[in-house]
Amino acid sequence: MLINLTEINSEINKLNDLISEYEDVQLNIFNQLKDSSVNWNDGNSLVFNEKIYDDKIESALFLLYIKENKELFDFIYNSYSQLGKKISCNLEKKNSVIFSIETCISQINTILNEFNQIDVSFNYSEKDNILKQKQKIVEVRQICLEIKNNTLKTYTKIEKIEKEVLKRTQKLEKFDIKEFDYELL
Repeated sequence: MLINLTEINSEINKLNDLISEYEDVQLNIFNQLKDSSVNWNDGNSLVFNEKIYDDKIESALFLLYIKENKELFDFIYNSYSQLGKKISCNLEKKNSVIFSIETCISQINTILNEFNQIDVSFNYSEKDNILKQKQKIVEVRQICLEIKNNTLKTYTKIEKIEKEVLKRTQKLEKFDIKEFDYELL
């Protein structure tokens, strides 16, 4: 998966503009239609008003649908922004990545065991150098352990976000816009 939050933010802004424009158009058109029916009173006007009412409800439902989609984008943006601006992750490679880190840690432990086998009880010139090198390897092991923990935490966060996105997308329903159907009597 590859997530570019700059692009997602751009889409959120487009959706905000679309929602705002849609709300304005919706308000204006239905007010205009309502005002026009004031001067028109016959059998056609009653049927027309019912059709307009139905269309107004459908229009409101469509607006709600757009807002729900925007909320999903907001969730994705807010969730992934904790991890960075561009995120590239292959969840199927999680075990392989963790195994590679653990292999490095295992190799470091082997090296440390070799250092532990060196007799440093004698006071000779290389003793300080050996102990310094051993300390550097201990520090590298600590860094590797932190990398492993951070990697696991990041994978866990991504998996949690992905499960929630899937759950939210499954709740979204497809919305079909019906054509306005009105015939004079």
